[in-house]
Amino acid sequence: MKVEPTSLLFVILIAILYGLFGAQDSTAVPKGTIAFLSNRNSAPPRKGRHTTIYRINTNGSNERIWLEDPKVAFGKMALSPDSKQIALDIMTDFSRHVYVIDITTDQRQNLTEPFGEHQLFATPTWSGDGKWLASVCFQPGEHNDVCIMDLAGKVLRNLTRRADDSDGSPSWSPDSSKIAYYSRRGAGRADWNTEIYVMDINGRNQTNLTNHPAWDYYPRWSPNGQQILFYSNREGNQDDIYVMNTDGTDVANLTRHPLEDRMPAWSPDGSWIAFMSTRDGNWNIYIMEANGENQTRVTHHPSVDSSPIWVDFDTTFSVTAQGKLSIIWGDLKAETR
Repeated sequence: MKVEPTSLLFVILIAILYGLFGAQDSTAVPKGTIAFLSNRNSAPPRKGRHTTIYRINTNGSNERIWLEDPKVAFGKMALSPDSKQIALDIMTDFSRHVYVIDITTDQRQNLTEPFGEHQLFATPTWSGDGKWLASVCFQPGEHNDVCIMDLAGKVLRNLTRRADDSDGSPSWSPDSSKIAYYSRRGAGRADWNTEIYVMDINGRNQTNLTNHPAWDYYPRWSPNGQQILFYSNREGNQDDIYVMNTDGTDVANLTRHPLEDRMPAWSPDGSWIAFMSTRDGNWNIYIMEANGENQTRVTHHPSVDSSPIWVDFDTTFSVTAQGKLSIIWGDLKAETR
């Protein structure tokens, strides 16, 4: 059978287009970069503390220091909705405050210092409109609460205010109307048990979403507002990454691994999840698709890499934190298990 040249060219063109667009590898690495905390550069007297924040491409290439200060320890961090600022808590010998850093200018503001020298803050998260931050707030030796504050550092509101139980790890819904968090409240529960709750931004309608005898921790609202990530030991002694609807239904284990998986973080488009895991011997950063498929190791270092977040820009902070941060590390109450 004779094939016309025009028909042959058409078939070749279709094959090329299919190769480019129709046969995408489902295991393709997502775009963007991941920022994470690390103790790999720490030295006495801060040995083992997270004194460095790194950035790395999602395929594990181009790992570089993003922010470093050997005199302090960095806690949890969060990128603003417009990707122009980062909020993180910074710990010194006598304080733990939330800083907001402008990524372009490197201008830094201690947002929580006006609220009292002895008030401690941790684990900031942005409202969807970028106008407020929620964080853990507590006095030394007391239980954690969830507070919100404005970016001017003038308004602080304690939303949970419980004297008998700790609340923490807040995560704001994308529409800024609700906050998810963990709580240890509940008569008859073991002290270590935690549940995922959600409440209105005025602190009302506090609702238990998980209600499970195991402990559920570190909720993270999806970018589309329809799901919440968390990690839990409900299927054994190890921690796994779970996802559920925002009303607590359809809970699914995404990692199901015999070793520890913690601190999940959504990619900006909600199609990927970063997390930390000990599955290869020590804490490293991993990524997976939002359905739990294609779990891939990103960092490869014998130290501790933890608490990943997704970032999509290409910029670098100066490598020394500015301000009153030159105090030797001391033991503070930390929001850890």
